[in-house]
Amino acid sequence: MRILLIGNIANNAYHDAKLLRRAGVDCDVVCADYYHVMGCPEWEDADFSQAVLDAFRPDWNGLDLHGFARPGWFAQGPVDLCLDYLLARRRGESGRAARLWLRLGLLNRTQRARSPADRAWMLLRRAQFFLWRVQRLLLSPTRVGEKADEWRSQAGRGGAARRLGGVAGRVAVGCSRLASWLVRRLAQGPAARAATRDFDARVQQLAARFAREFPHRADRLEAAELWAYRYHWERWRALFAHYDFVQAFAADVAIPLVADVEYVGFEHGTLRDLPQAPTLQGRLIALGYRCAAHTFVTNLDCIDNARRITEGRYTFINHPYDETAQPSPAAVAGLRETLESELDASLLVFHPTRHDWVAGRGYADKANDALFEAVRRLREQGVRVGLVCCAWGNNVAESRQWFDSHGLAAHVAWREPMGMVEFRRYAAACEVVADQFKLGAFGGVTFKSLAVGGVLCTFLDEAQAAGIFAEPPPVLNCRSPEEIVAQLAAIAGAPERLAGLRARSRAWIERYHRGADLAATQLRVFRALLDSRAGAARS
Repeated sequence: MRILLIGNIANNAYHDAKLLRRAGVDCDVVCADYYHVMGCPEWEDADFSQAVLDAFRPDWNGLDLHGFARPGWFAQGPVDLCLDYLLARRRGESGRAARLWLRLGLLNRTQRARSPADRAWMLLRRAQFFLWRVQRLLLSPTRVGEKADEWRSQAGRGGAARRLGGVAGRVAVGCSRLASWLVRRLAQGPAARAATRDFDARVQQLAARFAREFPHRADRLEAAELWAYRYHWERWRALFAHYDFVQAFAADVAIPLVADVEYVGFEHGTLRDLPQAPTLQGRLIALGYRCAAHTFVTNLDCIDNARRITEGRYTFINHPYDETAQPSPAAVAGLRETLESELDASLLVFHPTRHDWVAGRGYADKANDALFEAVRRLREQGVRVGLVCCAWGNNVAESRQWFDSHGLAAHVAWREPMGMVEFRRYAAACEVVADQFKLGAFGGVTFKSLAVGGVLCTFLDEAQAAGIFAEPPPVLNCRSPEEIVAQLAAIAGAPERLAGLRARSRAWIERYHRGADLAATQLRVFRALLDSRAGAARS
């Protein structure tokens, strides 16, 4: 079976591809125009301790990755190069594929320019990208209209300025429509004009389909909004022809939707709020998951929306993850000794979660301050607790200030967001991993910690989890500072209790969160869709 995965937020596609390939699937990943550190293979599988200076454009050349090299089935870079590279691989054009792999490496910063020709190509590519961005803006009346509205809203309260902005906006949109029409009708050859006609017919169908599927929505999908998908439409369709299935993650369901191929959706929090948003992305997500042949859902709090939007065509699965990866015992012991000395602590708590707890200054969805208050009370009670935080989220500055004002700074270590190899070491070295204390759902921190035998302290909606698992994850379930204090105090100085909790964590992962089981679940869905496809062909 050949499957193409599109999109790679939080490395879900990378993990999924690894598991599917291990199960015998011929699987590729397109990670187009997305370079965030948590969407790169190095974040998962390379052992590095240096800080990544730019999380959105990491320079992997500047880090010691201890020999890690990303696999050739993972294409990350500009969308046109990703598609050309995978097309060359699929067509057996090994020489061209090697050249394109080098160029992808130059742009995703896993390789350095080796010659003046490489550097010249990089300069040319940057200029080409800038011109393409300008063209894409100018030939998109919707985008021009949005920019005009933005300019008008910033023009102040003066009536004259706003009227001038309105006139200028209408003129700009009109010019954009004329330019778009000229390019589409006059500046193309017969084959391109035929493809454009096919594309126009498809987006008109989608606009009508949206109106039929969501008649009660006040917003509507306009065919003109989808013009940006025309740029690589034929390349996508050519690549899709080399696979049995396309699986699109998050908002990338729009790509196979517009290309008019059968596809499977994969949501990882995507269906929580986004489908209801009166935006182009919201409309495409709603329609994309409604039209998907099937959808995999990974978040408990998204099941109700998934049931409604997909009309029941969904399967709940775990987040894809390889639970067999384990840290070195020697490295874990050395790290623990270092942290105990650094923090003057005998009870270590690892808190890798995003700092978002201040109302009006971020998402305020993690309630980190409940943990902070619990740590303060434990220290007052004589429990030598130390906290390791990762410096990411909207409220890092507020968190630091909180620790300073309460005299806890000496017992809190700050680390940069860390790759998974290092994450596993910290989760195993500390008695407790603390996650969020507000949402009731669980994500990556939970299962990645349990996989190494970590003891997780978090708020879990057990009633919600019971609808999915026969046994909820064995977490220290708490929400308030008082509950957190009680749970952590019961662990302090109780090695037998701690060992039992660690064993329960690992046993739950083996029973309910094995990567092999996740791959098998997906393959059952794909095989059923193949059988349905074959039956339709016979009839």
